[in-house]
Amino acid sequence: MLEKRGIKASQKRVARRMKKMGLRSITVKKYKPSGSKGKVDEKDKPNLLEQNFKAEGLREKLGIC
Repeated sequence: MLEKRGIKASQKRVARRMKKMGLRSITVKKYKPSGSKGKVDEKDKPNLLEQNFKAEGLREKLGIC
């Protein structure tokens, strides 16, 4: 803004003057996700897809011979 008016001032000079006058810039806070509201109890949920992730041997579930 000062530069548009033809006033040359360094950033530090402007910061010092603003501090002396008690001025602060308007900052926009970044969005911070709040996360989940609570924990899900997974023990009581049925296995609807009947997925079996336990393997007895090496490379059994990969589909590689």
